[in-house]
Amino acid sequence: MASESKSIFSDTQLETLLVIADTFIASLDDKSANELVVSASQLSSGSLSPVDVQRYGKISWTSLGITQQLLHHAPLLIPPNKLSDLTFSLSLLSTRLGTLALTGHFTEFRNLTMAQREAALLAWSTSSVPLLRQLFRAFSGLTVWLAYVQTGSPLKKAIGYPGPDPEARSEKFRANALPPYEFVQVPPEGLDIECDVVVVGSGAGGGVVAAELARAGKRVVVLEKGRYYRPEEITTDELKGSEMHEKGSPFSTDGAEFFVLAGSTFGGGTTVNWCASLQPQHFVREQWSAQGLPYFATPRFQQHLDRVYKRIGATKDSIVHNVPNQILMDGCRSLGYHVDVIPQNTAGRAHQCGWCCFGCPYGQKQGTVATWLDDARRAGARFVEQCFVERVVVRDGVAKGVEAVVGEGEERRRLVVKAAKVVVAGGALNSPGVLTRSGLKNRMIGKNLWLHPATVVFGVFPDRLIECYKGSIMTAVSTDVRVSNVVENIDGNYFGAKLEVPSLHPAWMAPMLPWSGSFKHKELMLHLNHICPILVLVRDKDSRGTVSYNPDGSCRLDYAMSPHDRRSMLEGVVRALDVLVAAGAQEVFTVQNGVEPFTWRQDEERGIAGTRYRTWIEERVRKSGLLDNRTGFFTAHQMGT
Repeated sequence: MASESKSIFSDTQLETLLVIADTFIASLDDKSANELVVSASQLSSGSLSPVDVQRYGKISWTSLGITQQLLHHAPLLIPPNKLSDLTFSLSLLSTRLGTLALTGHFTEFRNLTMAQREAALLAWSTSSVPLLRQLFRAFSGLTVWLAYVQTGSPLKKAIGYPGPDPEARSEKFRANALPPYEFVQVPPEGLDIECDVVVVGSGAGGGVVAAELARAGKRVVVLEKGRYYRPEEITTDELKGSEMHEKGSPFSTDGAEFFVLAGSTFGGGTTVNWCASLQPQHFVREQWSAQGLPYFATPRFQQHLDRVYKRIGATKDSIVHNVPNQILMDGCRSLGYHVDVIPQNTAGRAHQCGWCCFGCPYGQKQGTVATWLDDARRAGARFVEQCFVERVVVRDGVAKGVEAVVGEGEERRRLVVKAAKVVVAGGALNSPGVLTRSGLKNRMIGKNLWLHPATVVFGVFPDRLIECYKGSIMTAVSTDVRVSNVVENIDGNYFGAKLEVPSLHPAWMAPMLPWSGSFKHKELMLHLNHICPILVLVRDKDSRGTVSYNPDGSCRLDYAMSPHDRRSMLEGVVRALDVLVAAGAQEVFTVQNGVEPFTWRQDEERGIAGTRYRTWIEERVRKSGLLDNRTGFFTAHQMGT
């Protein structure tokens, strides 16, 4: 169980870190701040106040007053091995010789000019030395995310972001939108309870198991590591919503290559997912069957899928595309690419809420809290929240229950659940931890982690209001192999990429955008409401990852993307850029450090066959490749282990 973080930086290290933060989010000079005002005035929405934009240009990271948040989140976002690299580099940068070695300037980093500091960071971002790229990714991800995630941040106001869902407390909100759950209260002296089955985890797996067993007459207890957020507690604020995720924020893999998003709340990932409900495609089922699991190729499996679909209300009925999803639809159709509607688990109702990634205060998203766990509740199941399972109790080779602690810090209390059966459904990130802490020795525990590695490309539409955080989330997908053998079926065995649309709020958008200097990054964020993202999601074929654990029980991920999967992703990136161009983007760009955006000239006819555009694709996008820590990668799908 994660404990309260302590400061990991010395005073000198922290001083240098704050100078780095003030380089990523810098107070611009008057000339640059005025240029931001001019840039904002060219957007068709015309909603950005020149005064606010001017003030935005003058905001520095330290002026936000969030140093304590940095001290809290640094050990959560960055794995221990990278923290040691980070603190060592800060020590070096606090000296003349160290700064000379890392930047080429013989003076402490804090004494460099702004231009020198920016140049040094940009050199790290494209360095041939992996460690320097890792440092850039760690420093930029930590500082930029923290700057934009803060509740009421002046950065958000200036760029035209409305903050929490404006309708979250409108007539749409109902205090009884979700079932009335009650949780077992553990007294200070601890508690022993008995049942037939204890289920560890309340997400898509644990919720279904709990419902089925409880309805079959079993006495069921469900243990959830996260906490339950009642509808009135779901504010849809970015910082508050981050608490529903593992470690309370996006965190990075051991090599800092990937940002990881994983649900950690009552209902698991089904509480914070984007409503998309895709069934396993035929080739996945055939491959599983060929590997000795024939059930997946049977009509019975399809019947079970249909039953799950019905219970979670997954349909294509009443879907209303938001602007970014409509852009994906329009761009694909313009090019003759296949595109389809993604079923949503909203019970056939239009659900135009772009804030559902922070929990659904309306109760319309049919996650396990609204469905399977409610079925279990009605059948008599009991629930425990904020419950960290230390181990499964095993006697004579038979599981007899679990030992756990409930609460945090001084409020931690002992819980023992005695049960005839134990179901471990903590997901790919936490189930291996339960097994290893329980004494299991199988060498494959924690191995074979799949992530569905993903990246994003962007299109800028100055004359069109996009607002990529509003409306229905992820309602369109381009996958069909009829598009091309280099998208989803890259080498004939269906390991390739899908194109979808994410919902990107400022704190998720800002760290993903390429950073080529504080002015350029602030200018890109000013275009937030006119930027359309397209997600490139890869079905990993031969990449492999592992899950391991820190002494406090929190997880760590190590993942190496294979050449095949990088090729799949790169082909998806090119196709996604083409889709944005076909949909009318004036500018397109990737998240490859050092690859400048492509902007159409006024005298050019826009189209994917344009000579200058194709040259940019071949000479800049393809040749630069997708290197670790030089490209923005993330994952929201953790599987295997």
